[in-house]
Amino acid sequence: MTTAAHSDHRPQPLWQPGADRIARSRLTAFHAWAAERHGAPAPIEDDPAAGYAALHRWSVEELETFWQAVAEWFEVRFTTPYERVLADATMPGARWFPGATLNYAEHALRAAEDPARADEPALLHVDETNDPRPVGWAELRGQVGAVAAELRRLGVRPGDRVSGYVPNIPQATVALLATAAVGAVWTSCAPDFGARSVLDRFQQVEPVVLFTIDGYRYGGKTHDRTASVAELRAELPSLRAVVHIPLLDTPAPRARSSGTTSCANRWSRSSSRCPSTTPCGCSTPPAPPACPRRSSSPRAASCSNTSSSSASTATSAPAPASSGTPPPAG
Repeated sequence: MTTAAHSDHRPQPLWQPGADRIARSRLTAFHAWAAERHGAPAPIEDDPAAGYAALHRWSVEELETFWQAVAEWFEVRFTTPYERVLADATMPGARWFPGATLNYAEHALRAAEDPARADEPALLHVDETNDPRPVGWAELRGQVGAVAAELRRLGVRPGDRVSGYVPNIPQATVALLATAAVGAVWTSCAPDFGARSVLDRFQQVEPVVLFTIDGYRYGGKTHDRTASVAELRAELPSLRAVVHIPLLDTPAPRARSSGTTSCANRWSRSSSRCPSTTPCGCSTPPAPPACPRRSSSPRAASCSNTSSSSASTATSAPAPASSGTPPPAG
């Protein structure tokens, strides 16, 4: 029995970069740098595909060297240095960079340190009622620093949990990054969840601070969530404070009598104001700190009592009363 030979119909790529684009790419720059600094195979100018294949093979065969090169190339800021790159290659359970600590918020906000980028948009917020509103890198960093300082003032420590009952708004990003800045763990639920569904999740992690909205607008309708928030406050005994974000412009719930589980303070919708929180048992929240839209220097936090988001995840020290960026605590 014989069969007809099949022609070799290999799929053709829909698009390929030109030689100039390949030469200008970040991958090509990394390849040349890794070849010079870490012994990677040199790029092959007349055959970029073969050069990439060689680089990939090197990354698989020389795991420690490759990932050390990646950490150096991207300028990862280790607060405490690593002992070695790969302590145990056993899978599952490989141990990478043992001994190292770093902070996600510090890395996420690095663009704010560049004077040329400080006023560039970090976020672009759009909803059904407002025109698109950008949040610049310096403004975002100042907000994060202010909230991180308040979390430290409330005694939030590395490993504590901070929860959000919030939609996709700039304040949610600020709260997440501030939580990361102090080394705590962020968890959130969308406000279209009912109170019981949220409690099923949040009660497992026992949050110490809760960021909430009063409601939201969607599909041309207003969705009030004050009753759900009241139920969350009543059923989460671990809470030390609740931060009220008034998307519907309602006043913050009044603090309860001493010994209750939570109280609240208002966070203005305008991101030009820094929020402050009130510990449980207080009846009157303190005035929010002044928070100019632009810091005096690209590395300075925007509020006078603000700790930089560059603080290590390993520190729980209170924020210093300084407008400059403190060094990471060891």
